[in-house]
Amino acid sequence: MPFSLDTGDQIASMVSAVLAVVAVWLALAARRRSPDADPDALLDQAARRLALRVRQQWDQEAGNRGLLHPEPIAVRWSSTPRPVGAAAAEILGPGAGRAIRLKLAGDVTTVAATWRQLPARQLVIIGAPGSGKTSLAVLLVRQLLADRSVGDPVPVLLNMSAWDPAVHVDVWLARRLVEIYPELSPRRLGPGGAGLLISSGRVVPVLDGLDEIPADLRASALTALTQVVAGDRPLVLTCRAVEFEEIVQATGVPLARAAVVEVEPVTGAQAATYLRAGQIDSERRWAPVTATLAAEPSGALAAALGTPLMVYLARTVYADGRADPRELAAFTDPGAIEEHLLAAYLPTVYGGPPARSDGRRPRPYPPEKAVRWLGVLARHLRDRRASEFAWWRLVDAVPAPGLVVAAVWALWIGLLSTSLVLVVSVAVRVATSDGLATGALIADERWWAVLGVAAGTVFSAGWGALLIKVPLRVRVQPRWLVGAATAGVLGAVLLAWVRDLLWTGPTVTRPAYLLIFGLALGLGLGVVAAAGPSELLSPRQSMRDDRGAALAAGLCSAGGGLVVGAAFNEPWIGAGFGVYLGVSITAYISSWGRYLFALAVLATLGRLPVRLFRFLEDAHARGVLRQVGAEYQFRHLRLQEHLAGQSVAQTSRR
Repeated sequence: MPFSLDTGDQIASMVSAVLAVVAVWLALAARRRSPDADPDALLDQAARRLALRVRQQWDQEAGNRGLLHPEPIAVRWSSTPRPVGAAAAEILGPGAGRAIRLKLAGDVTTVAATWRQLPARQLVIIGAPGSGKTSLAVLLVRQLLADRSVGDPVPVLLNMSAWDPAVHVDVWLARRLVEIYPELSPRRLGPGGAGLLISSGRVVPVLDGLDEIPADLRASALTALTQVVAGDRPLVLTCRAVEFEEIVQATGVPLARAAVVEVEPVTGAQAATYLRAGQIDSERRWAPVTATLAAEPSGALAAALGTPLMVYLARTVYADGRADPRELAAFTDPGAIEEHLLAAYLPTVYGGPPARSDGRRPRPYPPEKAVRWLGVLARHLRDRRASEFAWWRLVDAVPAPGLVVAAVWALWIGLLSTSLVLVVSVAVRVATSDGLATGALIADERWWAVLGVAAGTVFSAGWGALLIKVPLRVRVQPRWLVGAATAGVLGAVLLAWVRDLLWTGPTVTRPAYLLIFGLALGLGLGVVAAAGPSELLSPRQSMRDDRGAALAAGLCSAGGGLVVGAAFNEPWIGAGFGVYLGVSITAYISSWGRYLFALAVLATLGRLPVRLFRFLEDAHARGVLRQVGAEYQFRHLRLQEHLAGQSVAQTSRR
């Protein structure tokens, strides 16, 4: 390709301008990374902001879970008799003398005070499924934050189901903190700021659900935790009692200096008090149930209502004055009572609208559809061996093998992009009075060349899109931008060479156009390369961030395609190629695009509602789901398991 002296001047001027801008950008970025503020002061300030966010988060969640009104069940706990804890002398330390046995006891109101009195501040809470371990952890976090003094560490409640023990627990903790709390993002706290909060003791991990980790990883998880907290780092851990005993027996080593307490079953008197609280005519309505609980303390009803979960479900199912709770006393099998309450819970909840703080009435959902949709989500989580639902992983719920999903996804994007290319190309030709008919346009050999390249690239994009598992955010970093722009310029030169081989006609006379194309494409790819995990404050916000990052990259790339048309003196090729390039790159990097594809498939099959986000927010308002950052969880794993099994049964019947 011949270059004139004027062309060289154009390229040199363009490169100089770009390098100057990049140099200024790098200088400003370096200055932002070197603040004059004291690092300890920044960490203290971040801890204060984190404490405020955590308190707001769990105050709201406690209300959704029914822990604030009426008063929570006065669940009691005490030191477990199981052989799962360290010796009393190890827990209490050298100043304890010749302690033989550690005896701790209390209820939901004293767990925070007990934790503070432990020398190493390490506590394990175990209990039966549905015994209230998570609720106890939530109340512990709220109590610690309610009377937090300056300098006290911030308790952060995290679910353990997504932790792979192959990743160091501190690394995982730092990632989760950044994902859930934007106050700790690298842009605000600096690189590694979340990790420094953890290593400096400003954060207390409250880890919920060791039993939710896959069974073959639990022993290595406990071993990893033991090594980390051996230096008397504070920690709170919850686990099912039987599973925790099995894990300790498998490892042969208790958790450092942690005291182990076990949640006691709910007594008949506690259940009766909670069931009648805050209801009209409650004494008369609940009289048959309370009488049975008092007369048969070891009977089927008392056994079934021995956990806070089942007591809460019973209160919810029979809260309506038209429902008659006396039918509970007619059951003779505790398991049958539990299944009855689980099956009746969602139809009851969806029988009326939830209370909303904004006063708006949400759209009513038919109970049978709501149960079916939630069952699909529960089964999706069970198949993934997870307890958190993330919208960007919805594509995993599409009922087909991964290769088939990738092929369908590629076809979908290919049809969309080629349709847009056709429409735009025809429009440009008409606008430029080219006069070429649509049939001739499709028959044009150059059109088929573009389609051939598009088909292969789109399929690769469709397959590669399944590998990007996190939402993105526009976050341009100069070093990535320079590298991507360089690659774009080289790609532009290669494109010009290929063009001269494939098509006859004059060669490109304006190489500066190719440079602009390379820089535009590089900017788009630079945004892609620089985009990291979103500051996952909420599901909707994370989707907006991902959509913005994808569209920014797509628009930059589309602009590059338009420049190609100008360089080749073929406006219709440039317009079509720009549309194709923008759509395919947007689809490649976008969790939002994958989500729309998966939702279209699942909604067409009737497995999920078209407006899934609104349904999830409504379920959260009703207390069926709880929100952690940008992810949702069912209010209890027992409910998730019930719905997943119900969904499988319905599918098999079909």
